[in-house]
This record gives sequence, C-alpha cells and structure tokens, in this order.
Amino acid sequence: HCDETVGGLHLGENYQEFQAKNTLSGSYEFIPNLTNDHMLWMFGEYAEAWAWQPTYHRMIPNLDPSLGTRYSIIFDLQARYD
Repeated sequence: HCDETVGGLHLGENYQEFQAKNTLSGSYEFIPNLTNDHMLWMFGEYAEAWAWQPTYHRMIPNLDPSLGTRYSIIFDLQARYD
C-alpha cells in the first residue's frame, strides 16, 4: 500500500520488518540499516500531484519470539487546502 499523505519520514525501527517497493525492479526490499540510525523519506499518494511516485511499502512479520514488541517512529506530512 501507499499512505494517504504527501509524504512521511520513517526514523527507524527496533528490528527489521519494513519493506519498500523498488521502483526499478518492482520487488519489495528491506531498507538497509533502518534499524541503525538510518532514515527513509516516503512519498504518499498525494505526492503524485507534484509528479512524485508514491512509495509502496509493507510489513513482513519477524517471527523471532525473543524480539519483544516492535516499534517505529514515522512522521507524516499532510496537505491541507483552505
């Protein structure tokens, strides 16, 4: 899916579950080092109005029971028109 936003800043996660779709190959890939202080800017569906391609993404559950609760921090950018 892609988010119903202009964009979002993914600040990381404590263990790897997030994948984004590679626009060249069409395959979903884990983002290198997203668990180690790396970030990802994602375009949402409303970014198409400015000719940006949305970032399609998904979650792949990590079934390791020793990991505990997963967390991630994401800020979303919403457009508001008055």
